[in-house]
Amino acid sequence: MPNRQYALPFLLGLLALTIAGPLRAFQDAITNSPMPTSLDATRYTQVMSGLGILDGLVGVGTALHSYRAPDGEIIGTEKATIGSADGVFAKTFHQKIDHSAAKMVEQEDILDASGKVIGYRSVLTLIDKDGKKSTAIVITKDADFLRLTCASAADVLAFEDEYNKVMAATKSK
Repeated sequence: MPNRQYALPFLLGLLALTIAGPLRAFQDAITNSPMPTSLDATRYTQVMSGLGILDGLVGVGTALHSYRAPDGEIIGTEKATIGSADGVFAKTFHQKIDHSAAKMVEQEDILDASGKVIGYRSVLTLIDKDGKKSTAIVITKDADFLRLTCASAADVLAFEDEYNKVMAATKSK
């Protein structure tokens, strides 16, 4: 008969191993999904930073940041890596968000230098359960997911431009 004094530590060890897989996936999503740190500080002030789970997707962690625009509006960002490099899961998640929007303002493919589709960009009007409108920009490139949200369409579009400039400058280094 097995020794009972080792039963509880053994079960706790199994539980820890069961949780370790999703936690590792969560950590990978966060470490592989940095936000630019050199946004124009005269225009955008970071007001919040954190980690979360992306819309209830098990094992998909997200980096959350909020910035205050010059006019005081808050721009929320969510960045994550969803699924494998082929982007199938990210594309499916992106389409789910597109279908839940009150209005599709703009939708376009993102192409690489050779003209191959590597991602998608949508500009959406969202309406929350209290009837408040916001504008979201949802971008997926392969497995990378980015959502920018703000009550002001002009602010979120200007923030996207600044974000793209910072990311382009980071890649060229």
